[in-house]
Amino acid sequence: MSTFEEDENYLKNKLASPCGLKVYDDGNELFFAFGSPEFDKAVAVLKNINEYGYEMPALGVSLDSLTKEEMRSGLWAEFIYDRVEEHRGMPFDSLLIKVNAGDCGYNAVRGVGGKYDGRVFYYSLAKGKTMRGFAETLSGLLGK
Repeated sequence: MSTFEEDENYLKNKLASPCGLKVYDDGNELFFAFGSPEFDKAVAVLKNINEYGYEMPALGVSLDSLTKEEMRSGLWAEFIYDRVEEHRGMPFDSLLIKVNAGDCGYNAVRGVGGKYDGRVFYYSLAKGKTMRGFAETLSGLLGK
């Protein structure tokens, strides 16, 4: 596999291999540890949704205070890593996703040391796929 292909799959692979998962629902936070049934289910569903999707150039930029304000409403998933990673020259120790059921892609907001500042990654789902299955899975884990 060429370096370019490895780079193209990096984000998809990284989202399939976190150490922990935080789910935010209207500002309320739940943590699912690596290996728990809830963690395994959520990661498996996102991995399936991401299949045949692709990373695209992102135009978005995150501002910490605005991102944290937005996280007080709606459904969010944050993928936690045990060390600082780097992709396309941008470091992160977590990736935060706003989960909207009808969306055909999502911004992965980079977290570093508890702050969400700087450029984001964008992942486009394959034609015909949406975030609905992931949103329903997270809602189910939350007992909704």
